Amino acid sequence: MHMFPGRLFQAVRDALHGAFNWRFEHGTDPAELVAYLSGHGVERFFLLNYAHKPNVSARLNRWNYETAREFPRAVPFAAIHPLDDDLLEVAEQALDGFDLAGFKLHLDVMGLAPDDPSLFPIYGFARERGKPVIVHCGTGGSIRLKGDELNAGRLANVLQAFPDLKVCVPHLGARETGPFFDLADRHPNLWLDTAVALAPEGVCFSRVDRQRLRQMHRRLMFGSDFPNLGHSWEKEVQAVQEIGLSEGQLQMVFRDNAVEFAGLGVGFTGQ
Repeated sequence: MHMFPGRLFQAVRDALHGAFNWRFEHGTDPAELVAYLSGHGVERFFLLNYAHKPNVSARLNRWNYETAREFPRAVPFAAIHPLDDDLLEVAEQALDGFDLAGFKLHLDVMGLAPDDPSLFPIYGFARERGKPVIVHCGTGGSIRLKGDELNAGRLANVLQAFPDLKVCVPHLGARETGPFFDLADRHPNLWLDTAVALAPEGVCFSRVDRQRLRQMHRRLMFGSDFPNLGHSWEKEVQAVQEIGLSEGQLQMVFRDNAVEFAGLGVGFTGQ
């Protein structure tokens, strides 16, 4: 789930409406959003936001930590920006002080390719702590950057430099899903999530080969970008259910793979 503090949440909504003309079915009140997912059987969810500019990460991370204490179903990830003042201090507070689950990087918002040298200290810090990084690559939903900056080849440079770092690419790497699946075939620590890439209404909808999706089920995670959707959350769930996976494989996608990726205990469902 994407959640932000107060006015920043509305600013993100305004930007999405301006870019995609979305009408949102859900509000921005954390209690209402958590209640909605709980009412639909979600046991745990990733709490994700991101630093859109330097020196907002520490404030976001404290909010993530405090929000997760208020709503224990949340598994909070950390925001970070490579141009944060005292970058190491921000990273240490996030992963050591607050014990957040890992880092979330939205590269298009930052205007950075995944292999930009300024990001390597962040990757290295996560690897040292045994924490994963969610790296928004691919051009699906991108506004600032183009394919040569967000493609699988640029991420391959990161995976070669940090082969034991767990990385998740949201949206199945849309619109470059094939190359990202090929990259995952070569790198066992690369994961993909399904957010707004399988439902036809999704902004990152891609006609992904279902056989490849089924083959990837051990490193495929359900994602939805809830509540920042121009369509219903249920359509995201339905799209995954229609891949053609067995019940056991669906449990991996909806629950078990996220447990492994984030280093959680049992009992995780959804994102």
